[in-house]
Amino acid sequence: MIPENPYSLYSFSLELIVATAIFVFGLKRRRLFVLRLLTGIGMMALFSYLWGLLPYSDIYLSIAKFALLFLLVMLAVYFSFDIPFLSALFCASAGYAVQHFSYKGIQMVITALENSYPNLINRLWILRLVYTVMFVLFVALAYWLFGQRVWKDRNLEFNNVGLIAISLILLTCTTTLNLIFEKHYDSIPRSLVYIDCLYDMFCCLLALLLQFGMFREKKITDEYSSMKKLWAAEKKQLEISKENMDYMRVMVHDLKHELNDSESIGHSTRLRELNERLNDFSSSIKTGNDTLDFVLAERQLKMKRLGITFTCIADGSLLAFMDETDVYSLFMNMVDNAIDALSELPSKDSRSFSFSIRKSMNLVIIHEENPYEGTIEFKNGLPLTTKGSELYHGLGTKSIKVVVDKYGGDLAIKTQGKLFMIDIVFSQSVKNAKGNDVQPIEKGNTKA
Repeated sequence: MIPENPYSLYSFSLELIVATAIFVFGLKRRRLFVLRLLTGIGMMALFSYLWGLLPYSDIYLSIAKFALLFLLVMLAVYFSFDIPFLSALFCASAGYAVQHFSYKGIQMVITALENSYPNLINRLWILRLVYTVMFVLFVALAYWLFGQRVWKDRNLEFNNVGLIAISLILLTCTTTLNLIFEKHYDSIPRSLVYIDCLYDMFCCLLALLLQFGMFREKKITDEYSSMKKLWAAEKKQLEISKENMDYMRVMVHDLKHELNDSESIGHSTRLRELNERLNDFSSSIKTGNDTLDFVLAERQLKMKRLGITFTCIADGSLLAFMDETDVYSLFMNMVDNAIDALSELPSKDSRSFSFSIRKSMNLVIIHEENPYEGTIEFKNGLPLTTKGSELYHGLGTKSIKVVVDKYGGDLAIKTQGKLFMIDIVFSQSVKNAKGNDVQPIEKGNTKA
């Protein structure tokens, strides 16, 4: 072990700051961040210096010292980063676990070196160099395993007090036992030192796994909540779309009659143009599935405005096994994603996409493809969003997967050259939302 000296007064504070930094420095920062951060670090340095002036120390004072330093680093995180207090507690306790895990791992190595090379005790610079290098390696490993997960969520929020409390209790017991153990370090067999180090490291790793299990659970819960909101919005939009389409059909029908009456009185170029526009609307694609027709009719006008050429060969009646809300969600997301990608293409001549719904043997096959600009990265078979936050964007393809999984289908999303493709396959005998077997109705394909 490295003997106590002025250097060690600040070592724990510095290690705790560095270990905590791997979890927090990607988070959203408060105003006057640098001033807040330097104040927090200065408070920890001042506390360590004043503590070193105490004439004596015992196990209880040592426990108090580590507890107060932990509290200071947690407050520094809370006042420097724009996160809730519970999230600051999460990051500080994770940093504490990494610091203690690293310390005990290094203690094992240094103990082994001292046993093999007794003269090293007189060469502190070598031991400190080993300590520093190994600490950096342990922290880098912790960042790779845990830290980068937090950096991707700039708005870190937690409401699970229980698991954080369990982690803190586990860390408190571990560090307390460690202080008692180190008080009798010189009289303890070296074999027990290794056992103590392994035990402490196991407890710290367990605390991190508990915390990041909670972190993963939170992300899944947040994503599910966002998906529920999206589905509710899609269901409401479907109802509005139905009302709008019914109203527009009546309006188009009445206007065409009025224009025809006007044409009997006087013929003009303007009347012909109006008739052509009304015919464009009334000649919406008919696939044999009303909900799919709503989706396409709504987006035809937008596609025309953006200069997008759309080709559809679809037998919508093959979707009879699906609830209308699922049909709306599935194709709304597919078409909207395609339109978003095509709108970014610089040339309108290349803005074209197609999709088809067909039956092959006992399978219902859906295929969509469109060109795209830039690059697309995939994770777990789904493209990563290019719109910013993973939580609130990129739900379109996830919603597609949820619908496909609901009906036991297979989804494949891929790119080939500069072509983005979605393939969905359902078995002909599938179950609807109520669990009843449904055989798709066979009709001829509708082309548009």
